[in-house]
Formats: sequence, C-alpha cells, structure tokens
Amino acid sequence: MIITIIGCGWLGRPLGAQLTEVGHSVFGSTRNESFFKEISSFGIQPFLLDSYGSMDLPSEVTDSTELLIIALPPISRNKGVSGIQEDHDFMKKILKQFDNSVRIIFTSSTSVYPKREREYYESYTFSDKDKQTLSYQRELAIETSGKSSVILRLGGLIGPKRHPITSLKGRENMPNPEGPINFVHQKDVLGVIRKVVSDSTISGVFNVVNPMHPSRESYYRSAAKHYGLVAPKFLNSSSVHRIISSQKLIQEHNFKYTAPLFIFPDLD
Repeated sequence: MIITIIGCGWLGRPLGAQLTEVGHSVFGSTRNESFFKEISSFGIQPFLLDSYGSMDLPSEVTDSTELLIIALPPISRNKGVSGIQEDHDFMKKILKQFDNSVRIIFTSSTSVYPKREREYYESYTFSDKDKQTLSYQRELAIETSGKSSVILRLGGLIGPKRHPITSLKGRENMPNPEGPINFVHQKDVLGVIRKVVSDSTISGVFNVVNPMHPSRESYYRSAAKHYGLVAPKFLNSSSVHRIISSQKLIQEHNFKYTAPLFIFPDLD
C-alpha cells in the first residue's frame, strides 16, 4: 500500500519506519528540507509541506496515496477563534488534494473533551461551547471531508525522550492531586495505528488511553523518583476526576495495551 504521513515528527517517523518494514511505501512531510536525510533513514520518502508557505502537495504524493495518516500538532501559532479557524482551513486545504477514495487516519487528542469531572466515552454529545475548540474543529474537517476516516483521540503522550515530569520537576502548588492520569505510551499508539492500517473495516472515533488511571500526585512522585528529580509539590485541595475511557477500542477490536505507565521511558 502507498501511505502518506503528514507530520513526520516524534510519532510519524517511527510509524513510517514500522510501516516500511512490513512492505508499505511511505511518503512523509516535513517543514524543513534539512530533515530530509534523517527522514529518509527511516525508509520514508520525504517531501516539504510548510503551513506558512505553499500548501500544494507534490502530485506524485496526492495521485498515488491510498491511505493518509495525519499526525500533526496544531498548525496555527495564533490563540483564540482566529487560530482555530486558521488550523481548520489548513486541514481542509490538505484534504481536498486527495481523492475521496483515500482513507484517513487522524491522530486527534483527548483535549477535545471538556475539563469537567466525568468519564468520557466516544459517544459524548458536545455542546455548542464544546465545539469551539481547535481539537473539535480539526475533527470536523476530517468528518466532513467526504472520505472514510478513523479518528484516534490520543491521551497525554509519553515515550522515548518524552515525559511531562521533565517540565514539572520541582514545581510548587500543583493542583488536582487525586485527579486521574489519562496517558498513553508511544508504543501503544503505534500499535493502534498499525491495527487500523491493517484492517480497512475499522472506522469511526476511538479514545486511545491506557486503561490505568493513577492519581497525578502518585504518578509524578514515582516518575520523579525514577529519574532522580525533585518531585512536584501538590496542594491539599479537591480534585477533578476526569477519566477518558478506552473500553471501546478494547471491546470492539480486542486491543491490548502493552506499555505500562509505570515503566518509565528513556529520556536520553
């Protein structure tokens, strides 16, 4: 299969490498030509896509792609309504360049859900206010593209060279001590995407979050101890119990999460 990955970064590069290893031909976008050599080392055929310049993709890519994977962080540097609209428009311009026969896998985020206390499932009904977010508007661009799609709402990402404890070490007055963690390891995200790639019957929206939900305080204390860092200090305050359920993916497609949250990734 010929696959295009829009966004060959922390997630897209190892994904492209795994897909080429099983025989797929993979194109991958980058904003900077200086990354071509590194991307090529993963077996990916690189091309330029600069959201601040031309958004026209090479015809070699758009004409041959059978599966499009979008693994981009937010595009706009703007905050607020104008930035949300800018990002939404960028997504639509990219999608229009591909034939409607092209299937899409989009890595969204659990930030699409409100910050209110409850357990969130994919069937959650968004209010008009909930819809005025970048995450929701990006998903809307995918869902209204006229193409078959799978939207993966990823929890907080951890993995090689990436863990939030590096920015939280030694922090004072941290809120929400008993609030649950909604994280997922890169290894499991890659496993979900490979499963979706291999099964064209999968469609719809799925939360991709480790089913373990330790409290913020216990988890960050353990992480700090593991890395030899100063643990953040939490306020003695009430907590918001906001849990993102991963049961749909587990029950409907028998997906098994294999990377425990308390096996901390290498940050070197």
